[in-house]
Amino acid sequence: ELPEARAVPHPLPSDSSRRPARRPAPLSGAETDFNTMATTRTVPACKLVIFDKDGTLLDSISAFAPLVERCASDLQDVVEPERFMSCLGYSPADKSFSSDSVFMTAPSDEIVSCVRTQLGDDAADGYAAWFEALPPDQTAGRALAPLAPLMTSFKNAGIQIAVLTNDERRFTEAFLREESVLDLVSFMVCCDDGLPGKPSAVPALKLCEMAGVLPEAAAIVGDSSRDVGCGLAADLGTVIGVTTGLQSEAELMAAGADMVLAD
Repeated sequence: ELPEARAVPHPLPSDSSRRPARRPAPLSGAETDFNTMATTRTVPACKLVIFDKDGTLLDSISAFAPLVERCASDLQDVVEPERFMSCLGYSPADKSFSSDSVFMTAPSDEIVSCVRTQLGDDAADGYAAWFEALPPDQTAGRALAPLAPLMTSFKNAGIQIAVLTNDERRFTEAFLREESVLDLVSFMVCCDDGLPGKPSAVPALKLCEMAGVLPEAAAIVGDSSRDVGCGLAADLGTVIGVTTGLQSEAELMAAGADMVLAD
């Protein structure tokens, strides 16, 4: 259980020794690597990697496309399926999500609020009840890459691992457990832990506090501008975008990522 949210200490060196501001044009993944970045600033060695879940660790498109279609079918007595799926940012014609899909990027309370605003109370209440009753194992999906070797290599290098997601804890733990990496994740903040969701800096700073590392010694890895915005707002040492989710390299670089790794 997370402690009550509070102001997170952010000790830094004196102004004269702080690193320069981030460069205006981020480098692509082809121009740099994870730990040694050819940038205009100097950051300490990475001690904490903060992973997003959906679209970064989890193949969320294949996992969530059938889920949204099933939800739309189940709620057709209160909302027209096409309108409902469009509200969530999903296109059944090509089974794709828009790059700003609220279903794929936002916390659950924000999704309900969006449905309420666009489609009314019956649709929002119906979706909220449907989502609440959803068994966690039905959203586990599959990982985008073998996670155990990746996370083990970080742990062996003395780098702590955290997960920061706008998804709920029950779904997050089910996925990590299915991939046999739950015990490799030292810290986790989910959308139902009582902290603001990404792109707020608060959950990233909370993870740094829990891990006992300065923000500049942490890296965040994610597939959306919310992940990038969170890392920038928290002034993390490295903000890494990945194109395994909804957004392109150009979109992630425009959002301010320090580097973008192609899928």
